[in-house]
Amino acid sequence: MGKLLFKALAILCAFTILVIPLDTVGYYADETATEEIRDICKKTYELYKNSPDTIRILSYNVLSDRIGYNGSPCENRQDGITEVITRLSPDILCLQEVCRGWFTIIKNNTDYEAVNPLKTELAGLMTAIFYDNNKVELTEWGDETYVSGGDYRIRRAVWGLFRIIETGKTVCVVNTHFSITKDTDTYSGGQAMELIKITDTLKVKYSCPIFIAGDFNARKRTTVTYPSSSIYEILSSSYIDTALSAELFSSGNKNFSPTSTVDHIFLIGEAEIKRYIVLSNKVFLHISDHYPIFVDVRLE
Repeated sequence: MGKLLFKALAILCAFTILVIPLDTVGYYADETATEEIRDICKKTYELYKNSPDTIRILSYNVLSDRIGYNGSPCENRQDGITEVITRLSPDILCLQEVCRGWFTIIKNNTDYEAVNPLKTELAGLMTAIFYDNNKVELTEWGDETYVSGGDYRIRRAVWGLFRIIETGKTVCVVNTHFSITKDTDTYSGGQAMELIKITDTLKVKYSCPIFIAGDFNARKRTTVTYPSSSIYEILSSSYIDTALSAELFSSGNKNFSPTSTVDHIFLIGEAEIKRYIVLSNKVFLHISDHYPIFVDVRLE
């Protein structure tokens, strides 16, 4: 009995370390929090405005409203989430845990279009890519479910090939969401290997930079060895971590480092990573248990 209890506590601790970025404050409708989020996003955009020669890719786990994911109703949090999306104005938006509620809110309250919108909505696919069709054109796309365990609506790799309307350059973007299981042979480890096979195929097919964004439930190894470090090491052996190669790294919390998150944006190929921004201000925990991250990229 003692061993079983210890194991259960260990699993709970690992879950807390890997999923909750900082002290969680509850998810509820709070106009004060929404105003603060609006102000932060506005100031962030004013400081880091989009420029014609760069594209912005934003990745965000918006937290499903499903009971198993501990999320409150989307309506309670929609003002904050839509503020993040519309005020930061990404060209390409990689979202995780997009339940039907979030899909409807994004469709009705923003100008973003979804990759594979019909199936994403009808089948309740919760790993999704959205894009601003005034800035980028979707030319090809794919959507593959991982064999290595987990909910098929979430554990998948969705990708799109985009042409930048202003410059005519192309970029491929992949969005994914790994399981929290840390077995390196199955589940998240198996998903990592499947993802690498998918991106290897894309690399051969398209001669353009490939960005791989999402919630990997994997933290970089530092002085503390997290249970997911082996998954990160699998990924970083094939991909460039843009947080570590950006000309500028900035976060809302001055003590927040590029190694502090389980969400990442990786790169295959060559591109100039002008900035990597994490909105790690504690107020964002009112609307999700993850922070939004984005990169501004100048394509070669």
